[in-house]
Amino acid sequence: MFYTRDESAPEYINEAITAFEKIINDRSSNIFEELNRLSRGEQMLLNILFCNKAPMTPTEISSVMKATKGRVSAILNALEKKGQIERTVLSSNRRNVLVSITKTGKKYAMAEMEKEFRRMKKIFELMGETDTKDFVRLCQKMTAIFIELEKSHD
Repeated sequence: MFYTRDESAPEYINEAITAFEKIINDRSSNIFEELNRLSRGEQMLLNILFCNKAPMTPTEISSVMKATKGRVSAILNALEKKGQIERTVLSSNRRNVLVSITKTGKKYAMAEMEKEFRRMKKIFELMGETDTKDFVRLCQKMTAIFIELEKSHD
């Protein structure tokens, strides 16, 4: 564990941080690794192109993903090798490239989205209505607090 108890903090905070750290570092469940994969890599880029329905420039993709141009370029290279995206050089300016999702990419993206939907549906069914609503409410609250704290650090 990385967290060092803060004796000045209320006990519930120390317990919550310790429990959260255990969840994050639990190797028997890769939920956070899976969420990271879905939100940062190839799957995220495919989802962006799939949902956008129009070709995008790498700069636009980089902005939506909040990723560096180098990271996006590496992902595009990998997806292009798999035949899931294609790049088109614009004739008006050879430095401008449009990226579009291929039929193969659409099929893969759709299959992954359906798989994740089924998984989340099952999780929420097992949690039950009350816990699911509480989970969503608490995630929204935590996100709002996180955003406020980030603003105050700028």
